[in-house]
This record gives sequence, C-alpha cells and structure tokens, in this order.
Amino acid sequence: MSQKPAKRVDRKSDSKMPKKSNAKKKSAPSTARKGTGARKERTDQINGVGRVDPQLASVFSSDFQMRILEILFREELLKSELALQLECTINQMDYHCRKLLALDYIEVSKTKKRRGKERKVYRAKRGIHLPEEIWNTFGSSMKHRAMTGISKASFSDLAVALNAGIFEQHPECRGAWIPGAVDEKGWNQVVEIALRAQEEFIKAREESKDRIARGAKPIPFTVSLFAHLLPEGMESSERRTILEALARS
Repeated sequence: MSQKPAKRVDRKSDSKMPKKSNAKKKSAPSTARKGTGARKERTDQINGVGRVDPQLASVFSSDFQMRILEILFREELLKSELALQLECTINQMDYHCRKLLALDYIEVSKTKKRRGKERKVYRAKRGIHLPEEIWNTFGSSMKHRAMTGISKASFSDLAVALNAGIFEQHPECRGAWIPGAVDEKGWNQVVEIALRAQEEFIKAREESKDRIARGAKPIPFTVSLFAHLLPEGMESSERRTILEALARS
C-alpha cells in the first residue's frame, strides 16, 4: 500500500512538468527570431543587397545581365539578336532589357525596320560609375563582376580608338601606365587622387551637357581610370597566363 501514494505523487509531479516546459518554450521563439534577424543582417552586409540601392546591386549579382552589358558595350543589337547570342527567349530578353533601361545602364540608340515594323536597337550607356557609398556595400563577387564589366568596356573603347587612329589625329589624347611600390600612406594618397579625378571627370561631363544643349558640338570621349594593388611575388609566366586567358574571354 505504501507504493500507491508514491505513484500518485509521481503523477502529480509529472503533471506539473509540462507547465514548466511550456514556460521555457514561450521564450524560445523570440530567441529564434533574433537569431534569424542577425543572420539576415549579416547576409545583407556580405552581399551589399538592399543597403543603398537593391536594384543597382542586383545587376551585378546577375550573371545574365552582366553578359548583356558586356555584349552591348561591344556592339549595338536588337533584342532578337541578343536573345540569339545568349540562347534565351524574346520574352526573357524583354524582361532584362526593360530592367536595364529603367536603371539607366542601356539605351535605345536607333531603330531598324524588320518585317515591316520598327525595332529598337540597344547599346550600353558609356560608362559604369559606382559612387563610393554604393561600391562599399558590394560583396566580393559583385565587386569582381563590376570590375570585369568596367575593364572589358574600357578595353573595347581603347581598341576602337587605336583602330581609328585617334591618338595620331589628336595628340592631346593621352594614356599612362604607372606601376611601382608605395607605403600605406602613399597608397591612401593614390586612392584619394583617383576618387577626386573621377568626380572631376564626371563634373566636366555634366557641365558640358548644358553647353551642348545650347548648340556646342558634342565630342565623344572616354576616360578609363584604374587604381589597384597587385599580388606580391607574381612570376612573369603567371602574368602571361592571366593576360592570355583575358584575351580569349
């Protein structure tokens, strides 16, 4: 008989346990939500998405849209020609072109008559300028894609100018390649100079728009500006391999 009360006590104590566990469970969701929020914040910081301009950032996170830009920097094409090169449907290309148009990355350069209808011809707008506050939000993959697009576009412009004999016809056109080694203070000075120069180039272009609108002759130009570090101890054979791969891309 002494065992029966003991069993009742055990049951009573067991019946109290869910209340305690329920109390613990109530606090669990808030902890989980905090953890989820922290993970989202870290993802934003890594990807650079949604912190300054999520649409601008999304272009550089899209391999497909970067490929469209790279092609349109080299040549002007109809949507149907772009779709053929990138092996996609016209509807898919229409979606991406509308997005790039809205973000001011591409523009309609002219129209062509095809099958009795006027069709729009697209080209990439000259220049990719990313303000520092946007550039600093990009993750490593988006920075790599952006620099790939910038370098290909600038090399394309240089090739066109060389082929047309621009440097012979206009001696004021210049080029410079300034390699070397600096200390940390010197590198910071280089970066500051490059940023100031970039802003001055843009200022000159914007001020020219008013004069051109009043009748001044527009003069097409391009400025390619790169300021970057190099990996230490690179062998000449490694450098040659990289350049050959770049030439093939």
